[in-house]
Amino acid sequence: MNSLSCDLCLPNFYYNEKNSQVHVDRNQVPVCIECPQGSGTNQANIDNFQISSCSICLQNYYMTNPSSQSPTLNSAQCLPCPNGTLSSGAQTVDQSVCNSCAINYYMAQSSIAASQNNNNQGVAAQCLVCPQGSGTLEDLNIQGDISQCSICLENYFMVSPAIQSAQGIQPSAAQCISCPNNSYNPKNSQQGYCTCYDSNATPLSSQVQSCNCKNGYYGSVATSQNAPSGCFPCPQGQYSNSQTQHNCQTCPSKFVTNLDQSGCVCNVAGLGVILDQSTNNCTCKNGYQEDISSLSGCSSCPQGFYSNSSTSFKCISCPSGSQTNNDQSNCICNDNSLAVYFDPISISCKCQKDYFGNPSQATLATIGSCTPCPTKFQATFSQNEIMKSQCVFSTFQNFISFSLVLAAIQLCILL
Repeated sequence: MNSLSCDLCLPNFYYNEKNSQVHVDRNQVPVCIECPQGSGTNQANIDNFQISSCSICLQNYYMTNPSSQSPTLNSAQCLPCPNGTLSSGAQTVDQSVCNSCAINYYMAQSSIAASQNNNNQGVAAQCLVCPQGSGTLEDLNIQGDISQCSICLENYFMVSPAIQSAQGIQPSAAQCISCPNNSYNPKNSQQGYCTCYDSNATPLSSQVQSCNCKNGYYGSVATSQNAPSGCFPCPQGQYSNSQTQHNCQTCPSKFVTNLDQSGCVCNVAGLGVILDQSTNNCTCKNGYQEDISSLSGCSSCPQGFYSNSSTSFKCISCPSGSQTNNDQSNCICNDNSLAVYFDPISISCKCQKDYFGNPSQATLATIGSCTPCPTKFQATFSQNEIMKSQCVFSTFQNFISFSLVLAAIQLCILL
């Protein structure tokens, strides 16, 4: 390279005084020295051959003393702007050039310019750091308050926005909380939640505050952004959720998985299954019995048998003189007159009170198997009297009942 092209020092450098003749005879490359801390030169210049050429303060510095050539050569004396403040540089002694706040600081007090009248060298702006997790979108040069901290920093999420000062209202910064493990969030100015690294994780919300595989999946979530998913779908017929600790499990009998495999639902598509609203459990329908070999867990009762909740969904044969109803949920007596009823406890057809007869012998669609006791007579027992002789005169029956009560009282007195 031609030495004639190397006769200038770069900006913010000056010629070594001991080699100042270099720029005159141009016979050798100049020796350039960097200006002292925070000071600099206006530009690359052939006249930058003394330290006093470092006469300005660089960006984010302010000047405490100007450069001098006598009695000694000195550069400008420059100090960093106070914590959190910024400047565009300085050419005069004035701390007020530090008049803006760095990003993620808010301005509690603006700068005060220097004044020759009272020998005031100026006051920098007062900048305070935003509370943890909150910040600002850019540098600030306007006085405000803590509400200038209106965004949440990267990997924080906002639970409440900043509140500006008003009459009777204290200002506050945005309330920001650190993202849970295995999640992230860009810098943001709206309320919301972080995003799990794993695309197959349950989205975070006010109810979901940690990253886990979503319902119907099992495994461990990805632990870094852009990493492959560690969550895999449960096999067909199995489910998973937070209660299973995201391990796949098989639904019990009479249940099948729901659409997202997050749990089990009653297998209403299977024959003989119904959801019991009172217990939220699957049970067999009336006329069906428990059957673990069946796909649905229930199978229909054979012809002539019935079942319901009182039989614990076990099929029971209808007794003589009766047949099953249409849905096989119960037995109905062949004699369908009002004098006859089916007793589920004894599993038999009986006569109503004060009737006698044998309805268990009745054939289909007949009536009259039970006959009323004669006038002023009643059955000796409350129900199921078969013979007329069991009907007794009501006055005599009442007398017998009264005598039994009286005898019991006398026995108690003697004891």
